[in-house]
Amino acid sequence: KSLKGRLYAMLELGTNFALDRYVVVSKAIYDALTGHGVSSQKIDLIHNAVEINHDKISNTGKFSTYALNLPADSIVLIAAGRLTWAKGYEDLISALELIMMEDKRVYCLIAGEGELRHSLEVQIRKSGLSKHILLLGYLPRTDVLSLMQVSDIFVMPSRSEGTPIALLEAAALRKPILATSVGGIPELLKNGEECMLVSSGDLIRLAEAIRKLIQDKALAVRLAE
Repeated sequence: KSLKGRLYAMLELGTNFALDRYVVVSKAIYDALTGHGVSSQKIDLIHNAVEINHDKISNTGKFSTYALNLPADSIVLIAAGRLTWAKGYEDLISALELIMMEDKRVYCLIAGEGELRHSLEVQIRKSGLSKHILLLGYLPRTDVLSLMQVSDIFVMPSRSEGTPIALLEAAALRKPILATSVGGIPELLKNGEECMLVSSGDLIRLAEAIRKLIQDKALAVRLAE
């Protein structure tokens, strides 16, 4: 919805006539293209996939809760992705505000860099959650995977997605997943069977789902498996 986003969309749609094929990563994008007049005969749907080398993922050292200076009884959430409007981190911070009123054990790591860093820092500071929500900035992929490994819950509060790589990585690492039902996410994971899905922008449901995964350990383990 940004000026840059609209410009990119205009350039893409304006060059359709010169393209032989599209490769898209979700049915949502497929439907968007056909909705703009692109022939389905010119589109291939190929979902993203990941391959993880477990030998390169560390469970110790700087990736422990101790090294991150978090209490031993911490419940650690992790989110990974660019700090942009599409990732919905403002919604996650607001939902965590509700959670922190009753459970101070919760901490959230956000790995990624982007244009909204300053505004997110301001929101976190105003919420009084500077010690509980940590913006880690850009990290190498292996570091992000190592953090996922030691975290308790993977959360993706996105407003727009294709087939998110970080979500697939969290699934490959057997993490309980909480995400929004946008883009290609519902194509990848079944709500209630392999993850918990909530509507984008629904802060109350997002907070309730976080609370559910924290309190219902059996559910979290089942979804992770």
